Amino acid sequence: MNSLRKSSKNCPVYQANTDRGSVTFMPIIRGMGSQVQWTARVHIKGASGPVPLSRASLRAIGAPYDWTEKSRSFGEAHQREYPALPQTFREREALPSG
Repeated sequence: MNSLRKSSKNCPVYQANTDRGSVTFMPIIRGMGSQVQWTARVHIKGASGPVPLSRASLRAIGAPYDWTEKSRSFGEAHQREYPALPQTFREREALPSG
């Protein structure tokens, strides 16, 4: 996954591309930011939407065989590093608008 790049400044979304698609790692934020679950989705060119990360989906985009293990390791590392949003973000979301 030497082509992995951060896609956004504000929300850490990472993407690795091939000629036939991409793997996107993104956080799913729950409980006003108290829980962050990292997930990986595979986008196959020509498909109508993303599919779950699997060996078959990685083969479909022509990803190297070692991306299966690297994807799992990357997701686990981010889950340990970012289990929740920083407290300042959660406080800001809880403020009433107006």
